[in-house]
Amino acid sequence: MTRRTATGRPPLAAVPAPVLVLGGVVGLEGGAAVAATLIPRAGIAGTVSLRLGFGALGLLALSRPRLRSLDRRTVLLVAVVGSVLAAHHLFFYEAIHRLPLGVAVTLEFVGPLTVALLGSQRRVDVLWAALAAIGVAGAAGIAAIGHINVAGVAFGLGAGACWAGYIAVFPVLAARAGRGDGLALSTAWAAAAIVPYAVVTGHGRIFTAHALLFGAVVALLSDVIAYTVQSEALGRIPRSLFSILTSTEPAVGAILGLTALGQHITAQQWAGMLAVVVASIGATRSHQTSPAAAPAAVSATSRPLVRGRMMNPLLIEVPSPLGLRATGLEGAPDALRAAGLHERLGSPEVVRIHVPPYSDVRDPATGVLNPHGIAAVAHDVAGAVGAALDGDRFPVLLGGDCSIMLGPLLALKRRGRYGLVFLDGHADFQHPDEEPNGEVASLDLALATGRGPAALADLDGLRPLVRDEDVALVGYRVLGDNDHFLDEHVRSTAIKVVDLPELRDAGTGRVLAEVLAAVTKPELEGFWVHLDVDVLDDALMPAVDYRHPGGMSWEEAAKVLSGLLTSDRARGLEVTIFNPRLDPDGSIARNLADLIVTSVQAATRR
Repeated sequence: MTRRTATGRPPLAAVPAPVLVLGGVVGLEGGAAVAATLIPRAGIAGTVSLRLGFGALGLLALSRPRLRSLDRRTVLLVAVVGSVLAAHHLFFYEAIHRLPLGVAVTLEFVGPLTVALLGSQRRVDVLWAALAAIGVAGAAGIAAIGHINVAGVAFGLGAGACWAGYIAVFPVLAARAGRGDGLALSTAWAAAAIVPYAVVTGHGRIFTAHALLFGAVVALLSDVIAYTVQSEALGRIPRSLFSILTSTEPAVGAILGLTALGQHITAQQWAGMLAVVVASIGATRSHQTSPAAAPAAVSATSRPLVRGRMMNPLLIEVPSPLGLRATGLEGAPDALRAAGLHERLGSPEVVRIHVPPYSDVRDPATGVLNPHGIAAVAHDVAGAVGAALDGDRFPVLLGGDCSIMLGPLLALKRRGRYGLVFLDGHADFQHPDEEPNGEVASLDLALATGRGPAALADLDGLRPLVRDEDVALVGYRVLGDNDHFLDEHVRSTAIKVVDLPELRDAGTGRVLAEVLAAVTKPELEGFWVHLDVDVLDDALMPAVDYRHPGGMSWEEAAKVLSGLLTSDRARGLEVTIFNPRLDPDGSIARNLADLIVTSVQAATRR
């Protein structure tokens, strides 16, 4: 749960995002500077163990991961990432013990920068690679060959190699456990690996009051504060700007080394560091379309964006009936798995969201069923979707009822301004007082656009999750039913509405062009697609709780979905309302799996 101020907003919400990013940079470099003063007293292993030990305690307190939900593969990933973290910290602290802080950070920076450049198909990135190589040579002091600290340079480059490995592995863990939980658990694993060795070999040096105090400060600056403020900022600014700002880390490290540690840096080394910073910014700007970026919390190192050649789908199962009734739709993810969906999409990693118990008691404060459970699921889904996007994956959510849509929209709102294509047989635009059963699945579009009780319409203080003018409602045919929010009809808003007759009159191609124009405006960073299967013809999709005649054919739905997901601005898909208890022979599940596979393949092969 996000901690809030008395005004109901997260405590960092009032701080400009660029200030938060730069604050995280100063925290990372400040922690490294304090660590450099601690190493002579506590040793390399002792300093690393203190940082990891205190850092793990802080991160675990912030994320409070659910240990019981971890499966064997997730534990293995925690072990791998934790081992990489431990090696990274050891190498980096060995480097800062031998080299000026700014030089060590510059050498470490080679790892993520190399990953970014290796993933490139642009000729201009050859220039950035050459500039980075020249900068590293200058920072390492190669021109003055007699003064090279070979061991320090080797340790700095080793730390960079570990950071490159972290970039490759951590997104897989984050997609399964969430970014916060994954980092906390892997840091704890790293601490468990290093602390016993430091205790045995350190002769009690890490247990002095000085070592404990300074070790706590290192962890607070490098892990807890840096992770908290940069994670907050990462949800509010474009990732290209985030990476450009964090590219200042070598320079900030050099300044702190000069002012706080009295370290001397030659003009050649300053020039080398500047060259690496410029190369990183150049590589970042040429990769602005990529959504991948590593999370902020690993020592002093920047995060260039890593471009993927193909987005792989990640299935996120959300078996939630909390916004409707527990009549069987909670079994949809399992039914689609049995229909071969998971295997056909080639998604070996599947994230399953925990759903709180269902209650049929209407909440008096909000007027709906299960508001707190729905909000909890939304936050968990937001974490999973955010981690998937961080890993350059294409999230595919399998519901569950329509209330799960709040989760991906929250994940996207944390990152910037996004659009929504709402494919649904109903408008789901209703006030709780007018919903006879208190079902959130009848008002999810209203909630997403900021209407309704704050417990669901103002998640994380980010109301609205999506603006009216950034929404397209397509294919709705149940006219006059839940398309009014009090006296406001959905057509009287700025939402683009294309009902089923209008879709057929205008033609799918023309409607697709108009809808894409609405959700790919320059001011939007992308869009999400919501698919309620009751948009399909009732004769083809009777496996829904509220049936109405008519609807799209399979062919029409496939053309619309594939046309939407072919856009490089599409960020994910969510499928809801399918009730497998109304599909006794599994034939509808197989047809639905065909539709999902065809559409998602259009997205992942674009």
